[in-house]
Amino acid sequence: MNKDRQYLVLTGDVKASSQVEDRQGLLYRLLDLCAALNKYFSPNMEAKFKVVSGDGVQGLLKTETNIMLLAHYLRAKIHPHLMRLGLGLGGLTTQLCEDVSLMDGKCFQFAGEALERGKNYDRWVYFTGDKEDFNRIINSSFLFQQLYYDQFNKQQSLLVRNYMVEFIENGNENLSRISALLNIPLPNVSRNLKLIQWEEVFNTILTYPTIYNISNSYHNFDNNN
Repeated sequence: MNKDRQYLVLTGDVKASSQVEDRQGLLYRLLDLCAALNKYFSPNMEAKFKVVSGDGVQGLLKTETNIMLLAHYLRAKIHPHLMRLGLGLGGLTTQLCEDVSLMDGKCFQFAGEALERGKNYDRWVYFTGDKEDFNRIINSSFLFQQLYYDQFNKQQSLLVRNYMVEFIENGNENLSRISALLNIPLPNVSRNLKLIQWEEVFNTILTYPTIYNISNSYHNFDNNN
């Protein structure tokens, strides 16, 4: 076990899950979500996502993961439920294994702390590691994304969710297919996405640097000052 190696833990918790009457249906949605994450983000996995606590999910990720892309896909896939996400960066104090529930370490502790902070601050995603100024860099990015989402109308929210799912699961953003799936005229699809400047925002999501790259840039800057 490499004690210096850093890992990312993502812990998701369905918002207001106690108010969901169809508990079996919720469980199926969570199982489907985990299966999708494990399929489409498998190169980023250290331990696969699994359902935890009956109303949440958890997985262990490499620091090379594009967490912005992952978070947006997860948000789209779990709809109509809302899920808060806690991201923790740190080491492991146990051996790395395939079952996320059999491991522990700072990355898990920070993910739990991040989830609680996110609930307290009403954040969609919250990130915690051992350096507060580095945490602020990541959290400010997710806060801007949250504020961006908050300005959508219902149709724009629907289009963005389906756009993200189409891109991840089919490898492209076929607007004609989205138009047919949602029964929304293609000109309306294009016009709404243009109004919210989605192309520019999506490119930002797609090219968002990994924690590994941000961390290296941060440490290089820190060492030079």
